Amino acid sequence: MKKICIALFLMIIGASSIVAPVSADDAISFGVQKSNEGDSKGDNSSYFDLTVKPGDELTLETNIFSKSKKAIVVDSKIFTAYTNSNGIIDYTSKAKKYDKSLKTKLSDIAEIHASDLKAEVQPEQRRTVKADIKVPDTAPDGVILGSWYFTLAEDEKDAETKGISNRYAYSIGIKLTVNQEIDKPNLNLTSVTTGVHDYQKAFFANFQNDQRAILSNLEITAKVTKRGSYDVLYENHTEGVSMAPNSNYAYPVKLGKDLMKPGEYTMRVKATTTDPKWAEKTWTWDMDFTVLKKDVDEANKAAIRDPKPNPFPWLLLIIVVAIALLLIFFIFLLWKRRKKKEEEEKKNENK
Repeated sequence: MKKICIALFLMIIGASSIVAPVSADDAISFGVQKSNEGDSKGDNSSYFDLTVKPGDELTLETNIFSKSKKAIVVDSKIFTAYTNSNGIIDYTSKAKKYDKSLKTKLSDIAEIHASDLKAEVQPEQRRTVKADIKVPDTAPDGVILGSWYFTLAEDEKDAETKGISNRYAYSIGIKLTVNQEIDKPNLNLTSVTTGVHDYQKAFFANFQNDQRAILSNLEITAKVTKRGSYDVLYENHTEGVSMAPNSNYAYPVKLGKDLMKPGEYTMRVKATTTDPKWAEKTWTWDMDFTVLKKDVDEANKAAIRDPKPNPFPWLLLIIVVAIALLLIFFIFLLWKRRKKKEEEEKKNENK
Protein backbone atom coordinates (compact mmCIF):
# COMPACT_ATOMS: atom_id res chain seq x y z
CA MET A 1 0.00 0.00 0.00
CA LYS A 2 1.24 3.48 -0.81
CA LYS A 3 1.34 5.83 2.16
CA ILE A 4 2.31 9.46 2.62
CA CYS A 5 2.98 10.30 6.25
CA ILE A 6 3.42 14.01 6.73
CA ALA A 7 3.85 15.89 10.01
CA LEU A 8 2.81 19.49 9.48
CA PHE A 9 4.20 22.03 11.88
CA LEU A 10 2.32 24.94 10.38
CA MET A 11 0.68 28.20 11.11
CA ILE A 12 -2.89 27.58 9.95
CA ILE A 13 -4.91 30.59 11.05
CA GLY A 14 -3.49 30.43 14.54
CA ALA A 15 -4.01 26.69 14.93
CA SER A 16 -1.56 24.48 16.78
CA SER A 17 0.60 21.79 15.18
CA ILE A 18 -1.15 19.27 12.98
CA VAL A 19 0.43 15.84 12.89
CA ALA A 20 -0.74 13.12 10.50
CA PRO A 21 -1.25 9.72 12.21
CA VAL A 22 1.56 7.25 11.62
CA SER A 23 1.19 3.46 11.81
CA ALA A 24 3.40 1.46 14.18
CA ASP A 25 5.45 -0.07 11.37
CA ASP A 26 6.49 3.28 9.93
CA ALA A 27 10.17 4.05 10.43
CA ILE A 28 10.28 7.66 11.64
CA SER A 29 13.98 8.29 11.30
CA PHE A 30 14.09 12.04 11.94
CA GLY A 31 12.31 15.05 13.40
CA VAL A 32 12.63 18.82 13.08
CA GLN A 33 12.15 21.82 15.36
CA LYS A 34 12.64 25.50 14.69
CA SER A 35 15.35 27.06 16.81
CA ASN A 36 15.08 30.81 16.18
CA GLU A 37 14.60 33.21 19.03
CA GLY A 38 12.61 36.39 18.88
CA ASP A 39 9.62 35.43 16.81
CA SER A 40 6.35 36.93 17.95
CA LYS A 41 4.79 33.60 18.99
CA GLY A 42 7.64 32.75 21.34
CA ASP A 43 10.23 29.99 21.24
CA ASN A 44 7.71 27.22 21.94
CA SER A 45 5.64 27.85 18.83
CA SER A 46 5.88 25.27 16.10
CA TYR A 47 6.16 27.75 13.22
CA PHE A 48 7.98 30.97 12.38
CA ASP A 49 5.80 34.03 12.95
CA LEU A 50 7.96 37.10 12.35
CA THR A 51 7.24 40.80 12.05
CA VAL A 52 9.68 42.37 9.60
CA LYS A 53 10.33 45.61 7.76
CA PRO A 54 11.16 46.25 4.09
CA GLY A 55 14.85 45.63 3.50
CA ASP A 56 15.29 43.38 6.55
CA GLU A 57 17.70 40.46 6.28
CA LEU A 58 17.32 37.53 8.65
CA THR A 59 18.41 33.95 9.08
CA LEU A 60 16.09 31.13 10.15
CA GLU A 61 17.46 28.08 11.92
CA THR A 62 15.96 24.63 12.27
CA ASN A 63 17.27 21.62 14.16
CA ILE A 64 17.09 18.20 12.52
CA PHE A 65 17.12 15.29 14.99
CA SER A 66 18.19 11.87 13.74
CA LYS A 67 16.44 8.88 15.30
CA SER A 68 18.23 6.42 13.05
CA LYS A 69 21.03 3.99 13.85
CA LYS A 70 22.75 5.07 10.65
CA ALA A 71 23.60 8.39 9.04
CA ILE A 72 20.72 9.98 7.13
CA VAL A 73 20.44 12.74 4.52
CA VAL A 74 17.54 15.18 4.77
CA ASP A 75 16.42 17.28 1.80
CA SER A 76 14.71 20.61 2.36
CA LYS A 77 12.90 23.17 0.20
CA ILE A 78 11.14 26.49 0.64
CA PHE A 79 7.54 26.57 -0.60
CA THR A 80 5.16 29.50 -1.11
CA ALA A 81 1.72 28.83 0.38
CA TYR A 82 -1.34 28.64 -1.87
CA THR A 83 -4.99 27.63 -1.60
CA ASN A 84 -5.60 24.08 -2.75
CA SER A 85 -8.67 22.57 -4.44
CA ASN A 86 -10.24 21.73 -1.06
CA GLY A 87 -10.22 25.31 0.21
CA ILE A 88 -7.25 24.74 2.54
CA ILE A 89 -3.93 26.56 2.69
CA ASP A 90 -1.26 24.22 1.32
CA TYR A 91 2.29 24.42 2.67
CA THR A 92 3.59 21.10 1.34
CA SER A 93 4.04 21.57 -2.40
CA LYS A 94 4.51 24.06 -5.19
CA ALA A 95 1.37 25.41 -6.84
CA LYS A 96 0.88 24.59 -10.52
CA LYS A 97 0.18 28.28 -11.04
CA TYR A 98 0.20 31.20 -8.62
CA ASP A 99 -2.30 34.04 -8.64
CA LYS A 100 -1.31 37.08 -10.69
CA SER A 101 -1.71 39.31 -7.61
CA LEU A 102 1.16 37.49 -5.82
CA LYS A 103 4.16 39.78 -6.34
CA THR A 104 6.48 38.38 -3.65
CA LYS A 105 6.84 34.63 -3.20
CA LEU A 106 8.52 33.33 -0.06
CA SER A 107 10.40 30.86 -2.26
CA ASP A 108 11.91 33.81 -4.17
CA ILE A 109 13.20 35.72 -1.12
CA ALA A 110 14.29 32.77 1.08
CA GLU A 111 17.36 30.67 0.32
CA ILE A 112 18.56 27.60 2.20
CA HIS A 113 22.30 27.52 2.76
CA ALA A 114 23.90 25.42 0.02
CA SER A 115 25.53 23.08 2.52
CA ASP A 116 22.13 22.42 4.15
CA LEU A 117 20.07 21.58 1.05
CA LYS A 118 21.05 17.96 1.54
CA ALA A 119 21.92 17.82 5.23
CA GLU A 120 23.72 14.70 6.46
CA VAL A 121 22.89 13.93 10.08
CA GLN A 122 24.93 11.40 12.05
CA PRO A 123 23.19 8.53 13.91
CA GLU A 124 21.03 9.80 16.79
CA GLN A 125 22.60 13.27 16.51
CA ARG A 126 21.33 16.79 15.86
CA ARG A 127 22.21 19.17 13.06
CA THR A 128 21.23 22.82 12.65
CA VAL A 129 20.36 24.03 9.16
CA LYS A 130 19.87 27.62 8.06
CA ALA A 131 17.94 29.67 5.52
CA ASP A 132 18.45 33.36 4.73
CA ILE A 133 15.58 35.74 3.95
CA LYS A 134 15.89 39.14 2.29
CA VAL A 135 12.69 41.19 2.53
CA PRO A 136 12.33 43.39 -0.61
CA ASP A 137 12.91 47.09 -0.05
CA THR A 138 9.57 47.83 -1.73
CA ALA A 139 7.53 45.22 0.15
CA PRO A 140 4.14 46.68 1.17
CA ASP A 141 2.35 45.94 4.43
CA GLY A 142 0.90 42.48 4.84
CA VAL A 143 1.74 38.80 5.00
CA ILE A 144 4.18 36.65 3.02
CA LEU A 145 3.38 33.00 3.72
CA GLY A 146 5.04 29.66 3.06
CA SER A 147 6.98 26.83 4.64
CA TRP A 148 10.27 25.00 5.06
CA TYR A 149 9.71 21.41 3.91
CA PHE A 150 11.83 18.43 4.98
CA THR A 151 12.01 14.87 3.62
CA LEU A 152 14.49 12.00 3.69
CA ALA A 153 16.66 12.07 0.57
CA GLU A 154 16.19 8.34 0.00
CA ASP A 155 12.41 8.77 0.16
CA GLU A 156 12.58 11.55 -2.41
CA LYS A 157 14.69 9.33 -4.65
CA ASP A 158 12.22 6.44 -4.31
CA ALA A 159 9.33 8.78 -5.08
CA GLU A 160 11.02 10.05 -8.24
CA THR A 161 12.47 6.79 -9.60
CA LYS A 162 10.18 4.05 -8.30
CA GLY A 163 6.92 5.90 -7.73
CA ILE A 164 6.93 4.94 -4.04
CA SER A 165 5.03 7.39 -1.86
CA ASN A 166 5.73 5.84 1.56
CA ARG A 167 7.52 8.72 3.21
CA TYR A 168 7.52 10.86 6.32
CA ALA A 169 7.92 14.61 5.96
CA TYR A 170 7.79 17.78 8.02
CA SER A 171 6.70 21.25 6.97
CA ILE A 172 7.38 24.21 9.26
CA GLY A 173 5.19 27.21 8.49
CA ILE A 174 6.79 30.60 7.87
CA LYS A 175 4.71 33.74 8.24
CA LEU A 176 6.37 37.09 7.59
CA THR A 177 4.26 40.15 8.45
CA VAL A 178 5.71 43.23 6.81
CA ASN A 179 5.07 46.09 9.27
CA GLN A 180 1.47 45.11 10.06
CA GLU A 181 -1.64 43.25 8.86
CA ILE A 182 -3.68 44.97 6.14
CA ASP A 183 -6.70 47.05 7.20
CA LYS A 184 -9.46 45.03 5.55
CA PRO A 185 -9.95 41.90 3.41
CA ASN A 186 -11.09 41.64 -0.18
CA LEU A 187 -12.47 38.76 -2.20
CA ASN A 188 -13.21 38.75 -5.94
CA LEU A 189 -15.31 36.40 -8.05
CA THR A 190 -13.25 36.45 -11.23
CA SER A 191 -15.07 33.91 -13.43
CA VAL A 192 -17.23 30.80 -13.61
CA THR A 193 -15.85 27.75 -15.38
CA THR A 194 -16.67 24.07 -15.90
CA GLY A 195 -14.70 20.91 -15.25
CA VAL A 196 -14.39 18.06 -12.76
CA HIS A 197 -13.71 17.94 -9.02
CA ASP A 198 -12.85 14.56 -7.50
CA TYR A 199 -13.79 13.08 -10.91
CA GLN A 200 -17.29 14.57 -10.71
CA LYS A 201 -18.71 17.22 -13.04
CA ALA A 202 -18.84 20.69 -11.54
CA PHE A 203 -19.32 24.37 -12.16
CA PHE A 204 -16.55 26.41 -10.51
CA ALA A 205 -16.85 29.82 -8.87
CA ASN A 206 -13.29 31.13 -9.18
CA PHE A 207 -12.36 33.29 -6.19
CA GLN A 208 -9.36 35.54 -5.78
CA ASN A 209 -7.93 36.80 -2.49
CA ASP A 210 -5.89 39.66 -3.94
CA GLN A 211 -4.64 40.94 -0.57
CA ARG A 212 -1.46 40.19 1.38
CA ALA A 213 -3.42 38.52 4.16
CA ILE A 214 -4.67 35.11 5.20
CA LEU A 215 -8.43 35.08 4.64
CA SER A 216 -9.94 32.55 7.04
CA ASN A 217 -13.28 31.53 8.55
CA LEU A 218 -14.90 31.79 5.13
CA GLU A 219 -18.46 30.51 4.70
CA ILE A 220 -19.47 30.13 1.05
CA THR A 221 -22.84 29.39 -0.53
CA ALA A 222 -23.04 29.05 -4.31
CA LYS A 223 -26.16 28.30 -6.38
CA VAL A 224 -26.48 27.68 -10.11
CA THR A 225 -29.69 28.64 -11.92
CA LYS A 226 -30.79 29.04 -15.50
CA ARG A 227 -30.17 32.59 -16.64
CA GLY A 228 -33.16 34.76 -15.77
CA SER A 229 -34.47 32.22 -13.25
CA TYR A 230 -34.10 31.80 -9.49
CA ASP A 231 -34.98 28.11 -9.46
CA VAL A 232 -31.86 26.41 -8.08
CA LEU A 233 -30.44 23.63 -10.22
CA TYR A 234 -27.33 22.89 -8.17
CA GLU A 235 -25.80 24.34 -5.01
CA ASN A 236 -22.99 23.93 -2.50
CA HIS A 237 -22.43 25.28 1.02
CA THR A 238 -19.09 25.16 2.83
CA GLU A 239 -17.80 26.54 6.11
CA GLY A 240 -14.23 26.90 7.32
CA VAL A 241 -12.56 27.79 4.01
CA SER A 242 -9.14 29.44 4.32
CA MET A 243 -7.25 31.23 1.57
CA ALA A 244 -3.54 32.02 1.46
CA PRO A 245 -2.44 35.59 0.73
CA ASN A 246 -2.73 36.53 -2.93
CA SER A 247 -4.18 33.20 -4.01
CA ASN A 248 -7.13 31.84 -5.94
CA TYR A 249 -9.61 29.05 -5.28
CA ALA A 250 -11.91 27.23 -7.70
CA TYR A 251 -15.00 26.52 -5.56
CA PRO A 252 -16.95 23.53 -6.96
CA VAL A 253 -20.70 23.17 -7.36
CA LYS A 254 -21.14 19.54 -8.35
CA LEU A 255 -23.87 18.22 -10.63
CA GLY A 256 -24.20 14.82 -9.01
CA LYS A 257 -25.49 12.22 -11.46
CA ASP A 258 -26.84 14.79 -13.92
CA LEU A 259 -25.04 15.22 -17.22
CA MET A 260 -23.80 18.72 -17.91
CA LYS A 261 -25.76 20.48 -20.63
CA PRO A 262 -24.97 23.50 -22.83
CA GLY A 263 -26.86 26.64 -22.01
CA GLU A 264 -27.03 30.04 -20.34
CA TYR A 265 -26.64 29.98 -16.55
CA THR A 266 -26.13 32.25 -13.54
CA MET A 267 -23.87 31.59 -10.55
CA ARG A 268 -25.32 33.22 -7.40
CA VAL A 269 -22.74 33.42 -4.62
CA LYS A 270 -22.56 34.63 -1.04
CA ALA A 271 -19.29 34.56 0.93
CA THR A 272 -18.80 35.71 4.53
CA THR A 273 -15.63 35.91 6.59
CA THR A 274 -15.67 36.03 10.38
CA ASP A 275 -11.87 36.16 10.59
CA PRO A 276 -11.18 37.89 13.93
CA LYS A 277 -8.56 40.17 12.35
CA TRP A 278 -11.36 42.29 10.90
CA ALA A 279 -15.04 43.08 11.30
CA GLU A 280 -17.36 40.51 9.69
CA LYS A 281 -17.49 41.02 5.93
CA THR A 282 -19.94 39.62 3.33
CA TRP A 283 -19.69 39.61 -0.47
CA THR A 284 -22.44 38.69 -2.94
CA TRP A 285 -22.30 38.15 -6.70
CA ASP A 286 -24.62 37.11 -9.53
CA MET A 287 -22.46 36.14 -12.50
CA ASP A 288 -23.88 34.99 -15.83
CA PHE A 289 -21.95 32.37 -17.77
CA THR A 290 -22.35 30.27 -20.89
CA VAL A 291 -21.66 26.56 -21.16
CA LEU A 292 -20.64 25.48 -24.66
CA LYS A 293 -20.91 22.00 -26.14
CA LYS A 294 -17.13 21.53 -26.03
CA ASP A 295 -17.16 22.32 -22.30
CA VAL A 296 -19.90 19.76 -21.79
CA ASP A 297 -18.10 17.08 -23.80
CA GLU A 298 -14.85 17.60 -21.85
CA ALA A 299 -16.53 17.55 -18.43
CA ASN A 300 -18.82 14.59 -19.13
CA LYS A 301 -15.91 12.61 -20.57
CA ALA A 302 -13.56 13.37 -17.66
CA ALA A 303 -16.11 12.52 -14.96
CA ILE A 304 -15.82 8.84 -14.03
CA ARG A 305 -18.57 8.68 -11.41
CA ASP A 306 -21.39 9.62 -13.76
CA PRO A 307 -23.85 7.56 -15.75
CA LYS A 308 -22.69 7.59 -19.35
CA PRO A 309 -25.17 7.74 -22.23
CA ASN A 310 -26.28 4.13 -22.77
CA PRO A 311 -25.89 3.02 -26.39
CA PHE A 312 -27.98 -0.15 -25.82
CA PRO A 313 -31.43 1.29 -26.75
CA TRP A 314 -30.05 2.49 -30.09
CA LEU A 315 -28.37 -0.84 -30.70
CA LEU A 316 -31.60 -2.63 -29.83
CA LEU A 317 -33.55 -0.40 -32.20
CA ILE A 318 -31.08 -1.11 -35.01
CA ILE A 319 -31.33 -4.86 -34.36
CA VAL A 320 -35.14 -4.76 -34.28
CA VAL A 321 -35.28 -2.78 -37.54
CA ALA A 322 -32.77 -5.17 -39.18
CA ILE A 323 -34.79 -8.22 -38.09
CA ALA A 324 -37.98 -6.59 -39.30
CA LEU A 325 -36.42 -5.88 -42.69
CA LEU A 326 -35.16 -9.46 -42.93
CA LEU A 327 -38.62 -10.80 -42.06
CA ILE A 328 -40.20 -8.58 -44.66
CA PHE A 329 -37.60 -9.76 -47.19
CA PHE A 330 -38.23 -13.46 -46.40
CA ILE A 331 -41.99 -12.96 -46.47
CA PHE A 332 -41.62 -11.27 -49.85
CA LEU A 333 -39.52 -14.21 -51.14
CA LEU A 334 -42.05 -16.71 -49.83
CA TRP A 335 -44.86 -14.75 -51.43
CA LYS A 336 -42.96 -14.61 -54.71
CA ARG A 337 -42.26 -18.37 -54.62
CA ARG A 338 -45.86 -19.16 -53.72
CA LYS A 339 -47.19 -16.91 -56.45
CA LYS A 340 -44.85 -18.49 -58.98
CA LYS A 341 -45.93 -21.95 -57.87
CA GLU A 342 -49.59 -21.03 -58.16
CA GLU A 343 -49.02 -19.64 -61.67
CA GLU A 344 -47.23 -22.83 -62.67
CA GLU A 345 -50.03 -25.00 -61.24
CA LYS A 346 -52.61 -22.92 -63.02
CA LYS A 347 -50.67 -23.18 -66.27
CA ASN A 348 -50.48 -26.96 -65.87
CA GLU A 349 -54.24 -27.19 -65.28
CA ASN A 350 -54.93 -25.33 -68.53
CA LYS A 351 -52.90 -27.79 -70.59
